[in-house]
Amino acid sequence: MSSSSEDDAESLLGSSLGRSLIEVLERQSRLLEKQTACLEALQRNVSKDESSGSEAPWHAESTWGAIFETAVSRTREMTEEWKGFMDVSLVFSAIFLAVVTAFLVPANQSLSTTSTDATNTSAANPSNATLDCANATSPSPPAPSRPMQMVSALYSSAFTVSILNSALCLLARQWVSKLVSIPSGKTNLERTMRHEDRKKMSERWLPPLVYILYGTLLCSIGLFVYGFLLQQRLLSESFDGPAPVLTLAEDFAIVLSVSVLLLVLATIAHALCSVNGVQGIASLSLLKLERFCSVQKQKKPEKKPS
Repeated sequence: MSSSSEDDAESLLGSSLGRSLIEVLERQSRLLEKQTACLEALQRNVSKDESSGSEAPWHAESTWGAIFETAVSRTREMTEEWKGFMDVSLVFSAIFLAVVTAFLVPANQSLSTTSTDATNTSAANPSNATLDCANATSPSPPAPSRPMQMVSALYSSAFTVSILNSALCLLARQWVSKLVSIPSGKTNLERTMRHEDRKKMSERWLPPLVYILYGTLLCSIGLFVYGFLLQQRLLSESFDGPAPVLTLAEDFAIVLSVSVLLLVLATIAHALCSVNGVQGIASLSLLKLERFCSVQKQKKPEKKPS
């Protein structure tokens, strides 16, 4: 019986099925050896990292280099929204200043023309001939009407506020570029500390500055639109008879301006209620400004009751 079973085993091993089983076992053995080698390598790496981490000093260059790169990347992510808003504001201010100048120059010329016409009319009056002969110098022109003065003043104010917005925007843009730049320092620890000092100062002043930029931009646009609407009203009322086409154009401009104003107010209200709103910059600036003010109030020493 034993000899027959041995013969059967040898015949089974010599068959194709036996050879395939042997190949499968050999592949499994090689796979287990590879897995064992990988696990041993992982164990050696973990032990090496633990030993190096425990032996490395707190001021190691590699450690502070990684911390510095992480801090700079987070600061860049924080300032990307500010940089985008400032770039758009600069481009818009350049175009807006050109438009305001195109309206401001004719408005000032119309003021001088009106004053000159009034002076010529008074000089052509025969009753003033004696006064003209008595006075060696020509009389000063009379002041233009108050609505025309308001139109010129509104255009001039919009021009001035827009220039102020551009100057502040350039200052803030330079500040942001300085913030994300690599500070000078001999070691990564020193660079990281200087970067954190810059970041702390920027978080204190940049959000209010961005909010001021946003406010001055809207203020300049509002002044210009109000002056334009007032000029349209004066133009429609400057004739003896009614001017229905000019009146219709004035009403259309008023409706469009009010619609844009309501849209801006709605976006600002949505931004104040949600950080993910359209005007997220304004809401974040307000929240950070309020947080800064609350922190400063908490830092102030309380007065002891007498």
